[in-house]
Amino acid sequence: MKKIKVLIFFILGMVSASIITVGAYKITGKNIKLFNNNWNVSNVSDALDYLKDENSCKGLNPKFATLIAAAHDKTPDLYAIDPGDGIVRNFYVLEDKGDTVDLLMDRNITLGTSTTTMSWNDAMAYIDNNNLKSKWKKVINVDLPSAQAIVNASGNSSWNVESHHESTWWCFASKGQDSNSAPYCNTDQAKAYNWLYDYTRECNGCSNSQLSSEAYGYWTRDAINETTISHAWRIDRRGNFDYDNISETGRDGVRPVITVKKSSLQ
Repeated sequence: MKKIKVLIFFILGMVSASIITVGAYKITGKNIKLFNNNWNVSNVSDALDYLKDENSCKGLNPKFATLIAAAHDKTPDLYAIDPGDGIVRNFYVLEDKGDTVDLLMDRNITLGTSTTTMSWNDAMAYIDNNNLKSKWKKVINVDLPSAQAIVNASGNSSWNVESHHESTWWCFASKGQDSNSAPYCNTDQAKAYNWLYDYTRECNGCSNSQLSSEAYGYWTRDAINETTISHAWRIDRRGNFDYDNISETGRDGVRPVITVKKSSLQ
């Protein structure tokens, strides 16, 4: 925070100056320029309040994702992250995109709420309706998970979302329709992929099985490729990739995916 204190000193001491430059900082009118990122403020007081918030200074402390569990077996790295609203949540690495990485929350954000389950359309609108993109100011984007990203993370290289329809479901472990075991998707095999469906209702082989008041799974952002959209892809408590009618409101919740710069990972 040393640089912040220096900047605050210059702001207080040189309020009348039209341009103030301190190291990597440049203040011109209402804009504070920091490492090529503009922070818009209405006045000096707002600037000071913003700078005093250490969590807001992404340029000063870009590494805000702390590794809490390294990858093992089929489970990727798990990070503790405050996305910007002051609440630390856990996220698994879902997809590497070069300079950025997508991370899947370890549980449904609707867990234990009145919106535990919802229709696909309601789930698609949840992030915007709850202003997560503005509240989670540290991240680049917030979205529902991509169906194909889930497929890829499970290691099913032969299955493509665009070329399949609603009659196809499969277990993460076997990559096939294991409906003979009790329950579906052999429990011992499913455990290796429980990070994809943990914290769901009475889940198969997961670490944190939930009570009957919670969701069975969560929606992806992808509808099935149909002439008339009636079904969308979802993740189920049994440890499988599945589908459901988009109007179904009694099964699935919202499990956000955040996009961050790879440099944010500690």
